[in-house]
Amino acid sequence: MSEQVTAHLHWQGLSELDLMCLCRFADGSSQLVSFADDGALEQKPFVQLLSDYKFQEVPTDNQEIAELNLSEDSLMAVWFFTWDFEQVEAGVEAAFEEYELYLELRQKEGVLGESTREVSKSTDEGEGNAICLGCWRREQVSDGTLGLQEINQRFMMPLLEGMEEVEAKLDTWVKAYQAQ
Repeated sequence: MSEQVTAHLHWQGLSELDLMCLCRFADGSSQLVSFADDGALEQKPFVQLLSDYKFQEVPTDNQEIAELNLSEDSLMAVWFFTWDFEQVEAGVEAAFEEYELYLELRQKEGVLGESTREVSKSTDEGEGNAICLGCWRREQVSDGTLGLQEINQRFMMPLLEGMEEVEAKLDTWVKAYQAQ
């Protein structure tokens, strides 16, 4: 698998969404990559936020992009979340269906090679101000695929004290999802 894999969170409109990547490792530990800790590629968490493209004047395609170093064998899974923080602060649901929200994994094979692209589009099902769009798992990667599993499950995220609490909440959510 190429080491050049990027995750792109796309949405329309003026809302400010944040891409958050919960990285799970072979030793059972996890680490959250977000606006508060943009990660690193050469050491744990092997995921790094690269950029945040916002267009405030005209509703258009907003993006947040993370690069994933999938050549590191200890990185077992990356869970992709986003939230509408204004709605988290207010304690109300977010209208994700209005955002035309989707997550895209892209892999570029060499400078002139073919690229692989997998997409997880948000649906209008469920309630919440946060959503798990998908998960990349090392065990799901096969020839010609990136291993992105669509999840698209919304949930209510309470306003928490700090990102350590957010990481713990997301980790608990992942464990509950996997137990289903």
